[in-house]
Amino acid sequence: MLISPDKFKGSLNASAAAEALRAGWQAARPSDECRCLPIADGGEGFLDAIESTGNWDPLKVYVRGPLGKTVATKALVCGSRAAIETSAACGLDLVPQEFRNPTKTSTFGVGELLLCAAAQNISLLYAGLGGSATIDGGFGMAQALGFRFLDKEGVPIGDSTLSLINLARIVPPSKLALPVILAASDVTNLLLGKNGCTRIFGPQKGLRGCDTLLFEEGLACLAEACRRDLGTNHETSLGSGAAGGLGFGFLSFCGARIVPGFEVVAEILQLDAHIQWADVILTGEGSLDSQSLGGKAPVALARMAKKQNKSVVCFVGIVEQNLEWKTLFQNVTSLSEIAGSSETAIKEARSYLFEASRGYAKNVF
Repeated sequence: MLISPDKFKGSLNASAAAEALRAGWQAARPSDECRCLPIADGGEGFLDAIESTGNWDPLKVYVRGPLGKTVATKALVCGSRAAIETSAACGLDLVPQEFRNPTKTSTFGVGELLLCAAAQNISLLYAGLGGSATIDGGFGMAQALGFRFLDKEGVPIGDSTLSLINLARIVPPSKLALPVILAASDVTNLLLGKNGCTRIFGPQKGLRGCDTLLFEEGLACLAEACRRDLGTNHETSLGSGAAGGLGFGFLSFCGARIVPGFEVVAEILQLDAHIQWADVILTGEGSLDSQSLGGKAPVALARMAKKQNKSVVCFVGIVEQNLEWKTLFQNVTSLSEIAGSSETAIKEARSYLFEASRGYAKNVF
């Protein structure tokens, strides 16, 4: 039995969800061998999934958080490779609800985290994108890396995304040594436009409607300056809008390549071999919806398992109505339907996962 859920956002991280599913299953079938292997797709939980292999050493790092205060985070190191999670430095979870406003937040700490990881004598760095409290196109991260952003008078423009409207020139650092960077993302949104990071992700980060056009204008100025001064052209690259435009920042300032987050995690976890070992696979996440079908972790796992003719059972907080999942999963169980409401399911996710897993093992399997 392979138990590989993603996080249940707002309730449980992937490791806790896996343990609840395992405990429930073995309550009904104690003799079954269960292997817990949390997964992720580039957002929050990216480092947890990698660290669960037991092969990576944590490195504690202190960086500037999204609101400017110091926060404790970590990188993982394994030989010549390192991994970071950008949300640990600029994540929405680091900003209280009443202070969420992208005019006040920055990705500066991501740059500090990058520099710390790069100093570990590594040649390859994985960076999980997602869950940011920011919409700055990696502007803050680039400042930490030594890039200077000047107005037409040659004066630094300031730190807010809104100040990008005054951007006239970018001056790169004279020396910047970074490893090869693979930026892991679970979205393909672009930097600008109707499906860009401002219009799609702005509301969840606290962006006021009246600032939307100003942010679009500022990010457009940033993209133009990158084309002119750095010779890069990434605003139309898939994933450039990930994490409030951090995808664009990694492409433009770090020479990174954006890759599907699940593929990175699957390779590091050697997921294919675990699927081959298993008779049945349990997975899950907070919500199974049309966005999930674009490649979120449980769906990507199910597609991998299907190639090996393995059955996958999915436990989720909520399921979008009329979603066609039967070609992917043997069964989907909604905790909200069992609990009677999504609020109760979120609050008591651990116990509902336990009972749902136990019930399936006892009555269906």
